[in-house]
Amino acid sequence: EPDFKIGLAEVIKHGIIAVKNFFNFLKKNADKILKREKILLKQVVEKSANIKLRIVRRDEKESLSKAKSSMSRMLLNYGHTVGHALEQLSDYTLPHGEAVAIGMVAENRVAVGRKILKQQDAQMIIEVLKMFGLPTKIPSKYAPAQIKKALGMDKKHIGGKLHFALPTKIGQAKVVTL
Repeated sequence: EPDFKIGLAEVIKHGIIAVKNFFNFLKKNADKILKREKILLKQVVEKSANIKLRIVRRDEKESLSKAKSSMSRMLLNYGHTVGHALEQLSDYTLPHGEAVAIGMVAENRVAVGRKILKQQDAQMIIEVLKMFGLPTKIPSKYAPAQIKKALGMDKKHIGGKLHFALPTKIGQAKVVTL
């Protein structure tokens, strides 16, 4: 079950950062996907893998020169910057899929705060994560100061700056330097 949730978080991420129609397909078929209907699962895995492959092929070495473009492989890090910090704080007891789901919601708040993502899109993402049984809130035992400290140790911390892959709308994202 934890592996299935890891997969779901990554699949939903792909829809958010790259293909709105796929995100909408996931939303519409959440119940059937959760029931693990084989034909649907096969479609979901194929589509998700193709999205990831397309992104990786455009930027095979995760180059910083492409970081500012929608071509960046760094887009796949969406949800992972905060997610990895939470995993670290939990001594890796928080499952990866749950950490990424919580990370997506937290990173969406950054995007909304910077006025690059509409609140209604951020809310829709929360609703879809919840449909799939994924958590959306940072556990209260982790203080914001702890999370910020853990973020400083993340691999996306390049040259003293954090690079966040943030959605600009459902189906589109960009890398933002903070």
